[in-house]
Amino acid sequence: MTSWNERILAAMIPVLGLAACAVTITGLFIVPILGYFIAKKCKYDFTADNTLRFFDFLVSIFMILFLVGMFNSGLVIASQDSGVTIPFVSSGLLKDIIKYIGILYLIVGCILYVIFSIFSKSLSMPLSLKIFEKLRGKISNSNRQGDAKDVRLL
Repeated sequence: MTSWNERILAAMIPVLGLAACAVTITGLFIVPILGYFIAKKCKYDFTADNTLRFFDFLVSIFMILFLVGMFNSGLVIASQDSGVTIPFVSSGLLKDIIKYIGILYLIVGCILYVIFSIFSKSLSMPLSLKIFEKLRGKISNSNRQGDAKDVRLL
């Protein structure tokens, strides 16, 4: 069972991320990265796992919103070139709807991560692509099997 301090630390990462987001958007990404490395250094496995899942959630949200925004931009360009008016796209309302849905999903996700962390449960949000969890799993599996290779870039 995880300690109370570890659960509180895991619950504080999303809260500190949102507080840092009020200052700058990069703070939302820096806080989970720092929290993950600090938790790994202090051997808080539960906190490190939850922080990694939260970071996966953040990256997934921004990747999905970026792709949907690119699709929206393509629709705007196509509607302007053809001279056709698409109701939500031409007025820019779809951009605002996408933005508010993303912000709402981010806030709900942060609240759920805080609640689940306090109750010592792991949460995997829908629409999370789990990129870093899969990478960490492959790296830790290869290290356990003893066939990890040294990778050099040049």
